[in-house]
Amino acid sequence: MEEVLKQVNGVAGFVGGLVCDNQGNLMAHDFPPIFDVSMIQAVVASLSDNIAGLEEMTGGVTMIDFRYENGRVLVRPVKGGCLVLLCERTINLQLLAISLYVAIKKLEKLFNSCSPTSLDAPVTTSSLAAPVLTVASSRPVESDNTSRTLRTVEVRDLIDKGSLSKQLQGMQVALAKNLGPIAKIVFFECVEKWLQSNQPDKAAFPQLIDIVLKEIDDPKKGAEYRQRVAHFL
Repeated sequence: MEEVLKQVNGVAGFVGGLVCDNQGNLMAHDFPPIFDVSMIQAVVASLSDNIAGLEEMTGGVTMIDFRYENGRVLVRPVKGGCLVLLCERTINLQLLAISLYVAIKKLEKLFNSCSPTSLDAPVTTSSLAAPVLTVASSRPVESDNTSRTLRTVEVRDLIDKGSLSKQLQGMQVALAKNLGPIAKIVFFECVEKWLQSNQPDKAAFPQLIDIVLKEIDDPKKGAEYRQRVAHFL
């Protein structure tokens, strides 16, 4: 499946893509290194929770196109799963559609060749070093998942309605000018890392910005981001 995504990658304006099955398992992905597996899994989890409802409302979704100021996310259900593409705002949809036509046929054949048992378990590739979302039920894992959920709620509350929410949301908006629609997920991960070694305090904002700059991974764009958020310090 990863090879199929690499074929689509040849279209100018394509940033990255993923394939998940109907159970919400991440099957394959082809994204730049800035997107770690936990971010991609978060997208899959959100998508698997909502795609069924969209299909019921519309009688079958052919393509979902989420448009943002600096990019767009295309969601294409296929038989057995779903294809998600992150693209630049100016991508040529006609050229993309040609590549997708071939890719979707190949993906559906791959899903059809898998047994129901194999589809229940996530397929990992060499790029998926981290564990997938679906795990065996056990007491320690359940405890880890509960702890993770609590941390997620705390980070989200801090960004959305905490005492630093205005500054944090401003930093997130500024990051979107560099990363487009995926900025919200990236910034969430950055705040989570920041809180592991810092108290949620304005005085520690320089450390947060340093973490964000590592995700941008481009000196020129990093300098632009630092300038845009300087007034929050």
